[in-house]
Amino acid sequence: MKIPSLEQSRKMERTPCEENTRRLQGFKDSPDLQGSADPPVQDTGSCGQRVHEEAGEAGGPKLPDGGVWVQATGEGQSQHHTLSQILLKLMHLLELLRDHLERGGSRRQVETGSSSTEDVPSGRSLLNKGKPSRAQKKASQRNEELSRNKTNHQAEQRSFHLPNTLLLNSEIQKLHLKLEAEPKLWEKHIKYLERKVMEVKARCLQVNKELAKVHKKAAAAHWNLGLYRSMAQDLHRQGRKNLLFA
Repeated sequence: MKIPSLEQSRKMERTPCEENTRRLQGFKDSPDLQGSADPPVQDTGSCGQRVHEEAGEAGGPKLPDGGVWVQATGEGQSQHHTLSQILLKLMHLLELLRDHLERGGSRRQVETGSSSTEDVPSGRSLLNKGKPSRAQKKASQRNEELSRNKTNHQAEQRSFHLPNTLLLNSEIQKLHLKLEAEPKLWEKHIKYLERKVMEVKARCLQVNKELAKVHKKAAAAHWNLGLYRSMAQDLHRQGRKNLLFA
């Protein structure tokens, strides 16, 4: 944006209040700011009034409509020059701000009389300042949903983990008790088996003794049987002899 020409500057110097009012009215009628009270525009619009008031306090003759006649000698020329510079910068800022609003809020640097630069906020960002966008709302909803899902998942994990932990702890305690009781049980069983073995050994010794007695009895019976057989044979032979001699 170019700084206005000398002829335009002279025109603004002749009627600064009217020119400022006309430009501010055109800026407020912009379709991008319909129905909105943008703080930068209001501050800029009041700047010209403050400049006129300061100029009036400096001692210049006042007009009926609130304007100020600027004297052309000495201190009046200095005030007139300062007022012209302020109005030029004001018009330049208004044009740049309107250009930003028309281009969708692209970022530019505003050149001032002292060669300093500042970032001009976009009109769309000024209008939407303080209002979350649709993407931000969706992101916030997704974050809330994720946090709820995470909380539910953690609660489910705790609900599953607690019973399982209690069950596992009870099983582990049972196994510990069983392992502690196993040696005693096996010792008792081993002692029982040893006692049975001793009983069987004693029974075997008793049976062996009885078998020895039975063997002796059988041997005596066998000897008696042989004796009885020989005696029978002798009697048989003796009877036959007696029959032959008779």
